[in-house]
Amino acid sequence: MISFFKQREAKFAPIALIIFTGLVVRLLLIGNVGNAGDLGLFASWSQRLQETTFARFYHPDFFCDYLPGYLYILWAIGRIQAATGANYHVLLKFPAIAADIALCLFIYIAARKDGNEKKALIGASAAIFNPMSIYNSSVWGQIDSVLALFLIVSIYFASEGRFELAASFYGIAAVIKPQSMFLAFAFFFIFLEKLPTGPLRWTIKLFKCILAFASTAYLLALPFAPTFNPSWIISLYANVMSEYSYVSMNAYNLWWLFGIHWVSDSVRLWLFSYNAWGYISVAFLIMSSLAIFLKCEGRSKIPYAAALIHTAIFMACCRMHERYLFPSVFFLLLAYTYDKDPFTLALAALFSVTNALNLEGALHWAGRLFGLRTGISAANAVLMLSAFALFILRAARTPKERLKNAG
Repeated sequence: MISFFKQREAKFAPIALIIFTGLVVRLLLIGNVGNAGDLGLFASWSQRLQETTFARFYHPDFFCDYLPGYLYILWAIGRIQAATGANYHVLLKFPAIAADIALCLFIYIAARKDGNEKKALIGASAAIFNPMSIYNSSVWGQIDSVLALFLIVSIYFASEGRFELAASFYGIAAVIKPQSMFLAFAFFFIFLEKLPTGPLRWTIKLFKCILAFASTAYLLALPFAPTFNPSWIISLYANVMSEYSYVSMNAYNLWWLFGIHWVSDSVRLWLFSYNAWGYISVAFLIMSSLAIFLKCEGRSKIPYAAALIHTAIFMACCRMHERYLFPSVFFLLLAYTYDKDPFTLALAALFSVTNALNLEGALHWAGRLFGLRTGISAANAVLMLSAFALFILRAARTPKERLKNAG
């Protein structure tokens, strides 16, 4: 019996050490002031949640540009702060740090399913030690890892063919942040691919998924709704997404590369506005992703397509914040758990570095270092093209692998 427990301890010691070290790194940085504006808003929302009911939280005279999903956590933080008197700004960083650890564990468990412990530990290390996550959670104080956690779980279940469960987790993500809607294109890809195999069956499956998504999102948002009418959450979405109508809000993407950033996206360039050009560019990139997706096989193509879509929207669409690239890194890490391709891991690592620099630039380089910002934007463009190239190579390999397996 003693030897059994020793074997178990030895088995899980490496991942425990990785998680512990990642946690220590974050705790050493947690006292950083970070983005005082974001943390101040979180604190004010948390305090308001202690003073009023959920249904009365949203009010025309009170500013809040967040959806209801994360407000539950802010309510809990307010309770803890009132009971302990702990520093609000430190408490506000803990949910994202907890999500970082959960993402690490999730990548480890997913990668370990085929018995390759070494690759699983590499994936887990990449998840918890990537500079983007450390900076975002422990320095900046933002919650993108919380959103990424639900998006990754959703894409994982979709990759495993458990679509209704994937839709439910996607419903949770949808009421945390509106950029979760980027992922809808990946689910559209899956449906188009499966539809020819049985139109009636897949139409029923699609209906079940929509029902699972909508009911989950609606029930989570309902306590904050002034009415049972589900159009309330749609109006809230529209208001949140229309508040920042600039071409690029410190997102080092293609717009920034061309020297266009804090400019109204309604400004016209030739025939169309910047915003319209962004949609046209994104449509082209997404259709290209779909064409490649339909020629690929294997479970890794779903998270890989999700990474391409998310990256394409960040790079080409207007109204992008510096943090909107965040989930792409974890989609690539999830793809790595399936294909074990070192190039996939390298793309995730490089995107993590450029996004960490983007976060630092947005927080501390205001009005200066434009050359470095442009360089980061160029690096992101090269990485996006590299990701597309790698996906195309996979699509080209697929028929050969199919013939080889058949032989």
